[in-house]
Amino acid sequence: MHGKSYTEGDFVKQSLIKTAEVVCPEKAHMFKNISLTRNTVAERIDEKSSDLNQQLKAESLRFEQFSLTIDETVDITEIAQLAVFIRACDIYEELIELIPMHDTRTSQDIFENVEQVLHEYDLDLSNLICLSTDGAANMVGRHNGVVSYKQK
Repeated sequence: MHGKSYTEGDFVKQSLIKTAEVVCPEKAHMFKNISLTRNTVAERIDEKSSDLNQQLKAESLRFEQFSLTIDETVDITEIAQLAVFIRACDIYEELIELIPMHDTRTSQDIFENVEQVLHEYDLDLSNLICLSTDGAANMVGRHNGVVSYKQK
């Protein structure tokens, strides 16, 4: 909104107050005490992220087999971002991580990051039945691509 992260809180608060003044004017004063500072918004985002991670970790214990989709791209700050999606056999699909990769982005770097995600979620690589990628050489190269590391 203003080129700064988490600055929407004040806009949301003002919108809530105006809406409350129309919908329930007797309770509009309650909305004026809501804290939606940048820090509060950032804390709530962190709390929601942590809760979603815990839910996914609990759910992943049931996965007998799963597949992954990975994609690496560079954001506007020139930091490579590795997105890792999981799909489980009970038709469960979720983005489990978005990993900033500040240094190199070789297939080994990508594989090690994916392997770390699997470890964090207690997912056994031997249960991986499918890996989909964007087809880039560092993903699918027969000798040096990410897919070649699963076979090693």
